[in-house]
Amino acid sequence: MDWLISIAASGCGVAIVTGVFKLLEMKIGAKIKDRPEKNGKKPFSADTLCLALRVILHDRIKYLARVHITEGTVSFEDRRDIFEMHSIYHDGLQGNGNLSALMDAFSKLPIK
Repeated sequence: MDWLISIAASGCGVAIVTGVFKLLEMKIGAKIKDRPEKNGKKPFSADTLCLALRVILHDRIKYLARVHITEGTVSFEDRRDIFEMHSIYHDGLQGNGNLSALMDAFSKLPIK
């Protein structure tokens, strides 16, 4: 799980998360919905995977923003990556706005 969080934290990770979501949406989505029940359990859906990605991004953005706020500065690269993750979380995955106050404080940090 740590490797997944590390990937999600980088700019490359953001691209991978976006690509995986699009791939699931375009190529695998129909197959996932058509899966039969197994052992009485309902099959997972693309919506479930979207929710899982949203929860992971929410946690990672919150953690990284808090670390930088505690440090009092942020590098240009980290700032860009966190804003890109937040954009995907908020706009692409329909995040609920719970990170708005934290992102506002994060956006005011000086760049080191």
